[in-house]
Amino acid sequence: MPRLPPVAVVLVVAAGMWALARAVTVGSFPSAGARLVAMLAALAGAAIAIAGVVEFRRVRTTVDPRRPEKASALVRGGVYRCTRNPMYLGLLLVLIGWGLWLGSLPALLAGPALFVVWMNRGQIRAEEAALERAFGAEYRAFAASVPRWCRPFPPASSARAAGGWRLAARAGAYYFALVFATGFVLGALRVTVLVPRLGTRTAELAEVPVMLAVTLFAARWVARRLSVPPSARPRLGMGCVALVLLLVAEFGLVLPLRGLTLAEYLATRDPVSSAAYYASLVVLALAPWLLARCGSGTAGAAP
Repeated sequence: MPRLPPVAVVLVVAAGMWALARAVTVGSFPSAGARLVAMLAALAGAAIAIAGVVEFRRVRTTVDPRRPEKASALVRGGVYRCTRNPMYLGLLLVLIGWGLWLGSLPALLAGPALFVVWMNRGQIRAEEAALERAFGAEYRAFAASVPRWCRPFPPASSARAAGGWRLAARAGAYYFALVFATGFVLGALRVTVLVPRLGTRTAELAEVPVMLAVTLFAARWVARRLSVPPSARPRLGMGCVALVLLLVAEFGLVLPLRGLTLAEYLATRDPVSSAAYYASLVVLALAPWLLARCGSGTAGAAP
């Protein structure tokens, strides 16, 4: 077992994130608006972690991560229906919030990634081995049905059962999340690295083909993973949901993070790169349907 308990691991990683943010200024972003999102992430993480502790207390088993072999019951209710490690998932969200609070893209990417690797190798594997020895087939069934960290997608059967607009909305939300997360990272790199060297127009145009490739990949992967039918209604619904969410995030989150009003944002946009950006929004909305028409991203679970 590792020498450091999980909370101590969080403190070590958080200190490293702070040092990295101070040492590496490339990838820094305004932290004023980001701090609201940071607090929301930290609060969500705390709520998930507390929910895990509550379930442990409810069945009266140990919460000591250093002694998993002393567990007297296998907890499968509440938040454990979605993740096998809600306390660690909560700590991960706290670290993500810390990275946003620091306003440092390198810290935001490196710290949580290091925590996941550290916990997987140093803590979780030992816990899983101990729980399998203690509970045998019951734990193996639990591990097969519930993910170690979190489930980004429901099982294909439950996604199909949702059907209709619910399936389109769910697929669109996941599609948006993949595209927006990638765009957020690339945007920070563009502003801090490319714009000072290439200028705004060239930097924005250089980002467009990368985002188009990400959009097509995300549309295909999500549609296959959630078994979205290839017909026009669910595919266009998926694309339209993603487009609406992206616009809401763009104007409701990104602009405040950059300290811009909508009028200032529109006034400062380069006309050439703006045209490419608006064209990419059209592609975002149509990509799921176009891929189905071309025979790529047809329904069926991804391998």
